[in-house]
Amino acid sequence: MKSDSYNIQNLEDYLTKTGNEFIQYRKNGYEFVLKNLVERGQTLGVFPDVWKTKSNKVVGCSAKVYINATLVNNKVFFVGTSESDITRGLIALLVNGLNQLTPTQIVNESEAYFNEFVKNTDVKFSMTINRANSLGTLYQFMKKKAQEFLNS
Repeated sequence: MKSDSYNIQNLEDYLTKTGNEFIQYRKNGYEFVLKNLVERGQTLGVFPDVWKTKSNKVVGCSAKVYINATLVNNKVFFVGTSESDITRGLIALLVNGLNQLTPTQIVNESEAYFNEFVKNTDVKFSMTINRANSLGTLYQFMKKKAQEFLNS
C-alpha cells in the first residue's frame, strides 16, 4: 500500500525500477517480458460487472477493456480488467504507477514519465502492433478519466 504522500517523484521511481526489470527480462527474450506482464495482470483485483459500463469501456483495444476511476481525498484510484492476460498486465503497470496521484499530476505531469519508460525499455518491441498501441490507448483513457475529475 502506498503512503498518503505518494507523488510524481514516486511515479518516476516506479517506472525507473519497472523499466530496469523489463530491460533485464528483454535480454532473455520477449517471452519473458510477456510472462512478466501476465503475472502483473494477475495482481489486479476483482472488477465488478456493475462497472462494465460504456463510460468505463476503453475504445481502441482489440480486447474488451474496462477501467474505472474514483477520487478520494483528491487522489485518483484506478481499477481495470481485460479479457486479454497481457492487456491486464499493461493495466496493472499503469494502475500501480498512477494510483494515488492527484488528477493534476496525472493530467499535467505523468505523460513525460511514461513516454520515457516506453523509450528506455522499448516495451513495444515485445508486443504485436495492437498490444503496443494498447499501452498508449490505456494511458490516454486513464488520463481522460483524471481530466474529468478536474472538470467536475
